[in-house]
Amino acid sequence: MIHIRGDKQWPWRAIDANGNVLNILAQTRRSGAAAKRLFQRLSSQFGVPNVVITDKLRSYIKPIKTLVPDADQLAHKGAVRRM
Repeated sequence: MIHIRGDKQWPWRAIDANGNVLNILAQTRRSGAAAKRLFQRLSSQFGVPNVVITDKLRSYIKPIKTLVPDADQLAHKGAVRRM
């Protein structure tokens, strides 16, 4: 969690396989709607991914299954931090 102008914000970031940051999004909630917005933005910029690695946040499940149904999802907290 970070503070922007006194408001609590949750950073969402997308990183590719080489460790390059693709997108960073700060939102007030870690909800399914926030995850959906992030995945829609990434899919329009970079195309549909083959694999999605996330932390264990349950808000990712529905947006991933709806927006990128063919992608493999790996939920592993340590894998995200190592990238």
